[in-house]
Amino acid sequence: MPGSYSECFLELSKIGVISRELADDLSKMAKFRNILLHQYRRIDDEVVYEIIMKDIPLTLRTLREVMEYVENGNRGKDKEGLRGSS
Repeated sequence: MPGSYSECFLELSKIGVISRELADDLSKMAKFRNILLHQYRRIDDEVVYEIIMKDIPLTLRTLREVMEYVENGNRGKDKEGLRGSS
């Protein structure tokens, strides 16, 4: 069981829901969320805006990969080509 938000994305990658590359990016995003939550007084609004604008495509990519996984009924190879290789 994942111990943090960032680990959730790595677990989703392991079972083939999203690619490892996307999991790494989302994991970083989750860590940034923790900074926003716990250190909000020290956050630079311009930096937050830049990160959000950069990560909009990441959010869209996440939706595409999850929808692909759902639509395929979790069949076939995972995003790394490893499903069924154990």
